[in-house]
Amino acid sequence: FLMVMIEGEPYWADGIGQIPFATDTYRLYLEETKLVEAAIKKTVETGMKYGDGLPIFPKEDKTNEYDNYMVLRGALWASENFKLRTEKVRVFAGRMGYRESVVTSTVYLGTSDQKLRSSITQVFVDRYGEWKR
Repeated sequence: FLMVMIEGEPYWADGIGQIPFATDTYRLYLEETKLVEAAIKKTVETGMKYGDGLPIFPKEDKTNEYDNYMVLRGALWASENFKLRTEKVRVFAGRMGYRESVVTSTVYLGTSDQKLRSSITQVFVDRYGEWKR
């Protein structure tokens, strides 16, 4: 196992790897559900679903609290730093002519890194900590 130092604090390297996973997964679910709360919950659930690290036939792992906390930390950070953008665009549909299509994406705001710097509060654990139930 590898340890890394971030601002003088030691972290397991594989736990730190959960943050980009959580950020990307949160953005996917935000675009899908269009709801911040649902995107955070689904991100945590997905982190537990693939908790054994296997992309094919994963075994859910609710016992790895360290990784689960890091997934939640990443999802909370992403919820403050990405917003949903929906725009209507005209696309050419062959003989049908043009039609309107709705394109949804996430936009990086870069507002705060506080959720990455701070421990998860009990309020957030109670709200999103599925592994505690």
